[in-house]
Amino acid sequence: IEIGLDPSVKLLDIARNRNLNVLLGRGENTPFADG
Repeated sequence: IEIGLDPSVKLLDIARNRNLNVLLGRGENTPFADG
């Protein structure tokens, strides 16, 4: 994991990998399912 990357980017990447269907269900415009 590169420290140069923003934490939000890493969280977004993990979220898309683990909850891709959830994100697509809520809307592609919503980067974070939590909220």
